[in-house]
Amino acid sequence: MPFETILFDIADNVATLTLNRPDKLNAFTAGMHVELREAMNRIRATQGVRALLITGAGRGFCAGQDLSERAMAKGQAPVDLGSTLEANYNPLILGLRELPFPVVCAVNGVAAGAGCGCVGRGVEDVGVADGGFDTEADDLASQPMAPHHGTSATAH
Repeated sequence: MPFETILFDIADNVATLTLNRPDKLNAFTAGMHVELREAMNRIRATQGVRALLITGAGRGFCAGQDLSERAMAKGQAPVDLGSTLEANYNPLILGLRELPFPVVCAVNGVAAGAGCGCVGRGVEDVGVADGGFDTEADDLASQPMAPHHGTSATAH
């Protein structure tokens, strides 16, 4: 499966996953979640991986959910945010937490909404370079996206 919204590589026992929608500050889409699941499957299937590095292309780590996917036509039923969490974000966070090695986020630019939630809920170590965390943009980011246990990182 070729990737369109992420870059993925495994070299020297380190898997590197780059969110690659810099024109949209690497905001999550349904398609990106499909690609992330495939990358996580490849990581789990590869012997010798000892760490995962996650970063974002361009000037932002991740702006959260791409809200253009949430646009509703007049009279259309509202989007079920709970099903989005259950189908996409919870499996991502749990998958990161279950890896038997460190997950490191190199936060280059803003991590907002679900992007901030992924950093704080899923990893052991966070590096921030010219970035910041913004949960104001999305009240869901302040709520548990998955059962919270173990190490997490927060920034104020």
